[in-house]
Amino acid sequence: MRERQDEIPFLLEHFIERFATDYGCPAISISRKAVEACTNYPWPGNIRELQSFVLRLLIQRDERQAVQDLQAQSLTRAAHESCQSEIAKVAPRNLKAWGREIKTNVEREAIVRALLETRYNRRLAAERLKISYSALHYKIRQYGLHKAGSPEIDEQLKSVGKQS
Repeated sequence: MRERQDEIPFLLEHFIERFATDYGCPAISISRKAVEACTNYPWPGNIRELQSFVLRLLIQRDERQAVQDLQAQSLTRAAHESCQSEIAKVAPRNLKAWGREIKTNVEREAIVRALLETRYNRRLAAERLKISYSALHYKIRQYGLHKAGSPEIDEQLKSVGKQS
């Protein structure tokens, strides 16, 4: 239907008449705004989705709501496609590696935050993170977060000190 959008107004009229007759309800006229919304919609479900739209329109008899639903579906579809394209960027990668990378980034960020909040008091940071002191010490070395050796930590600590 995407390639034959010019036929959508005729299909709308056809289905309105057909379903009104089949179900014994009065036909409705459809506004130009609704026809335009239908013409702009991609109809991923093809003709069946268009038929369902017309049937809902006849049953609900609320064109404004039907158009709003159609536009909401369009926005949801656009958001889904955007999300799919983001996933496609990382899809060729190994899922386990991707999961490890995410875990590493989140874990590192949580440790940095705990260290900053405790002014690099490792024992207190370990308590906040609910891990042992030795586990925190290991993670600090693993992520290169040594107080004197990490410009990132030094900068963040300086900025926290200025705010206090």
